[in-house]
Amino acid sequence: MKKLRQIAALVRNFGTLRHALSTLAGLYSGDGAFDALGGLTGAETEALCRWAAESGLDVAEIGTLFGMTARELAAALPEGRKVTAIDNFSWNPFGLPPRAHEEFARRILKREIASGRVELRKASALEFLESAGPGVFVFLDGDHRREAVRAEIEAARASGTKFIAGHDWGNPLFGVTEAVRETLGEPDETAGMCWLKRL
Repeated sequence: MKKLRQIAALVRNFGTLRHALSTLAGLYSGDGAFDALGGLTGAETEALCRWAAESGLDVAEIGTLFGMTARELAAALPEGRKVTAIDNFSWNPFGLPPRAHEEFARRILKREIASGRVELRKASALEFLESAGPGVFVFLDGDHRREAVRAEIEAARASGTKFIAGHDWGNPLFGVTEAVRETLGEPDETAGMCWLKRL
């Protein structure tokens, strides 16, 4: 009976398993592992951490995926400041169900969460930004559609923040560049595909 239940579970989850195996196979070509686990290069991470530390604010990371960038940001911030990592766990490159995705991110961020350096919140970007207030450095790396990025930038501006940054500037696959130009103009600084605008 136990074997039958296991086989039934495999059949139910075949699509997810197939997607995960396909993604894992892709990790061995090009920048697959890099893309799957967070997507920022070393130079981009360094610049983002510097911008965040210089802002003097806590950080709101919109779109944390598995928490790799949140860990780097938390390590770079002075004592007493924290990263709030926001994700709705609706997408990941492995096709994990939302609950498993969130649990995996919490495991990666276990030490940072325990120390109070990171707070992981399940929420939509707009839900969070509408109540964020001016005391945060906003980093956008969630939904990359033009309309979504525009809405997130407008919500961040309405919150009163003085710093908005993001990823995928210049990436022709997404609508980030157009959204930034339409709402903020040209960035003040870029590093690879990371961008920063001071308001």
